[in-house]
Amino acid sequence: MSTPWAGLLDFCLLGGCLVLATVLRARIGLLQKWLVPNNIVAGFLGYFLGGEMLGLFEIPSERFGAYVYHLLAITFIAVALRDARPRRDTQAVSTGFVLAIGIGVQTVVGLLIAFLYALLVLPGLFPAFGYYLMLGFSQGPGQAYSLGRTWEPMGLADAGNIGLSFAAIGYIWACVVGVALVYIGLKKKRTGYGEQIRKVSEGQRTGIYAEAVNRPEAGRLTTASSAVDGLAFHLAVVGLVYLAAYLLLKGAERLILTAGDGMVTTHLTNTLWGIHFVFASFLAIGCRRALNAAGRGGILDDGLLTRISGTALDFMVTAAIAAVSIAAIRRYAGLILVTTTVGGLVTVWFVIHAVRRSGMSHTLERIASIYGTMTGTLSTGLTLARIADPEFESPAPQALVFGAAVTLPLVIPLILSSFIPLALAESRAGPWTYYPSTIAIAGAYTLVLYIVWRAAIARRRGPR
Repeated sequence: MSTPWAGLLDFCLLGGCLVLATVLRARIGLLQKWLVPNNIVAGFLGYFLGGEMLGLFEIPSERFGAYVYHLLAITFIAVALRDARPRRDTQAVSTGFVLAIGIGVQTVVGLLIAFLYALLVLPGLFPAFGYYLMLGFSQGPGQAYSLGRTWEPMGLADAGNIGLSFAAIGYIWACVVGVALVYIGLKKKRTGYGEQIRKVSEGQRTGIYAEAVNRPEAGRLTTASSAVDGLAFHLAVVGLVYLAAYLLLKGAERLILTAGDGMVTTHLTNTLWGIHFVFASFLAIGCRRALNAAGRGGILDDGLLTRISGTALDFMVTAAIAAVSIAAIRRYAGLILVTTTVGGLVTVWFVIHAVRRSGMSHTLERIASIYGTMTGTLSTGLTLARIADPEFESPAPQALVFGAAVTLPLVIPLILSSFIPLALAESRAGPWTYYPSTIAIAGAYTLVLYIVWRAAIARRRGPR
């Protein structure tokens, strides 16, 4: 009897890329100087060593995409299960609004470019293509693939892979342009970039803690290992929450389909499955609050949950970049390059403009952290913040982490708005109808967020 090896070999392949990236980070000064996260290096290693480039091994894009989809939910569940008690931190709220407004700006820019491209170059362009900029840059590879994958039955071939390509380019903008922004900012502060990097501990710079005495704790056990290993128990809780999310979505799907099996209901159910991580996050938050209310919150350790989310994120980013297929996205290569270039430049302008107008302290640290998050993930934002603030002495990193929790519910309407052009296109409306309508709705929502944010700043400053 043959034993299936495919999934295990994929795990070995991704793990091998992460190990090789760790070795390269520890030995190559350029990677240390730029503090490039190992998962990004590992992803590009997987891509260049894989099928489309050197061809040393096969990159099964379909399976890798599935890993990205599920690892995304695991990452969100593990983060949401942590004991993040509410804090009255106005700068964290302001950071969350800046992120949400920036995501709205990216949405509008992406839709405008797609509208022009549909009018001038490709009339049959997929109606929701403009959302890829926001999904790939500020939402990360998991969301870009997850929601993109639901568009494939609607006529957009390799939609998941297109999302991964946007995310991979976003990481390039985060690492290259982000470091350049910090370099310029430090120069204006008359602080040398090299001097700032030298303040980063050797472990943070090389990626390896050589001395055992300086190694941070991974977490604390909450169960006796003779009964069940602590990490195994935490993984089981994460799995249980994910199962609840699956059952919830299955129930919602059946309820929606009772209204009929038309294209609108199909679009709606596909969208719900595409944002499965949102439902999983809310269920995880509810689970943690229920445990706290019952006095059993101590059964979960934030350190172990952080290790689970970090592990899932590292493997997810590696798989996402390695799975990019140039052959699959060749038809849209020009549009992708134009969209990411314009979108990247607008993101740079917006972050600098918004942070300076926010009245928040530590401007450079805020710009670095928010820009990194809006072109990659929370981890890239924290990495750029560490270059500007090696010891995390400023409030920017903490505000970013708690601000991200504020951003999530504010961004959900923008993600759900991707359903609008699909529904209008299904009703035989042309680009002149569904693009302006969607741009107007996304723009209006972003403007409302901006007005609320500015009003909150004015109240905080008080009368002059």
